[in-house]
Amino acid sequence: IMVTLFATLTAFCATGAFAADYVPGELVVRIPPGGNVQAIHDAWGTQTLEQLSLRSYVVTPPAGVNVEDCDQWLDADSNVESADPNWITESPEAKSAIIIVAIGSSTTQYTDQGAFARIGLAEAHQYSTGQGVRIALLDTGIDPSHPVFQGKLIAGYDFVDDDADPSEIATGVDEDGDGLTDEGFGHGTMVAGVIAASVPDAEILPIRVLDDEGSGTLASLIRGIDYAVSRGAQIINMSVGLAFESEPLENAVSDAEDAGALLVAAAGNENTPTEIYPASFGQVLSVTALDSNDVKASFSSYNEEVDVAAPGDGIYSTYPGGTYARGSGTSFAAPFVTGAAALLFSAGTPGEPGDLAQSLTDSVVVVDSLAGNAPFAGNLGQGRLDVESALTGYLAEQATSVDGAFRPYGVQFFASPNPFRGATTIRLSTPAGTTMPHELEIYSLQGRRVRTIRSDSSDRGAWEWNGLDDRGRHVSAGVYLIRSNAGSLQSVGRLVHIR
Repeated sequence: IMVTLFATLTAFCATGAFAADYVPGELVVRIPPGGNVQAIHDAWGTQTLEQLSLRSYVVTPPAGVNVEDCDQWLDADSNVESADPNWITESPEAKSAIIIVAIGSSTTQYTDQGAFARIGLAEAHQYSTGQGVRIALLDTGIDPSHPVFQGKLIAGYDFVDDDADPSEIATGVDEDGDGLTDEGFGHGTMVAGVIAASVPDAEILPIRVLDDEGSGTLASLIRGIDYAVSRGAQIINMSVGLAFESEPLENAVSDAEDAGALLVAAAGNENTPTEIYPASFGQVLSVTALDSNDVKASFSSYNEEVDVAAPGDGIYSTYPGGTYARGSGTSFAAPFVTGAAALLFSAGTPGEPGDLAQSLTDSVVVVDSLAGNAPFAGNLGQGRLDVESALTGYLAEQATSVDGAFRPYGVQFFASPNPFRGATTIRLSTPAGTTMPHELEIYSLQGRRVRTIRSDSSDRGAWEWNGLDDRGRHVSAGVYLIRSNAGSLQSVGRLVHIR
């Protein structure tokens, strides 16, 4: 098992290979609810080195016992929910020709690239720009001084150096002994740049779990996921992975999903059906990469656990030092999906993570039928991400549903057009004998009343809204709630306003 990043900043030609290794003398242990880690220590002579989360710990085996034997003992103990060595490795892409770095690329190449047009990003921004969404970026860190990120970042954490500064760091030393220096440097900044372009008004929470060689540990990854949840991240982007399943990692992923977070991960760059984790866990959206023709990128991993594909070949993005670079990898495909999910989350009524994921995968462009994808049919997810289609479909569904807190009891709203640009006419149908209300109130999803509309006396039961608030200002694009009182019946409907 290894932790690795899925796009390195090198141009060497060879086959990357996974190699299992772990931090000497360390295991990651999770106890069951109500459990006590001290009971484990009393039984086996282990000791706590660090508490990762409420129920996860890094422990050391007793003197004279190796990690593998201790792992087997702990796995058989009913006081232990799961245990693994604290796995660590280098990036498998450190020796593969999957990235061409073009440091010094222009701002225009970044903002106007074809990948954005292919997924309908500009069109999607008419409906949503991600306001109110917090995205956790688990990666090599970020360049916080880059102009693109100004006003977008919130304070994060560095679980590699265990400090409050998650900035990218280049040591200039070949710390993993692979003949390459700082091959992971810039990766997190580039992934963050794709997120920033995809969802410009979202907050980015940088969490450093990989070093400048692109290496990390299972413990750091679990701490990063738990920290993201504790800081209120609704979406977690992970361009890291393990070569096979780790139960403590799956536990952390499940906890995050239970807390309401949507998790997105890169599927890997092995160009094989190899499954890596957390991408291949059922709770995570696994993303593979396509080239500019929607054909599987030459490096992309493919398997039945992939959920969706996105552009990931020759992507321009931000790079440390205030500049830009061009790179390829499933790491650069995943943040497009993360951004799309954030746009949906911001535009509509927040639902379960699975609802957002379903909306993204139900609205894709099917690519299995393309000639170049024939050998990989069924292993590239449902298809290529289409952000505009996903967002308009999601909003249309929101507009026709009724909030569960207010049952209509025979009261029905009709709005045409809906979604609307400019103005819409709202009509209300009430049961016989019910007093028709004289006015409607329109609220934002945050509960702020933006407009009170009185019906035209010549057409009771009809109201027109022109997208202005009570002070005559244009409201932002998004979903709004219509609320009325018809006699004793309180009801609510939804409108989708686009700009």
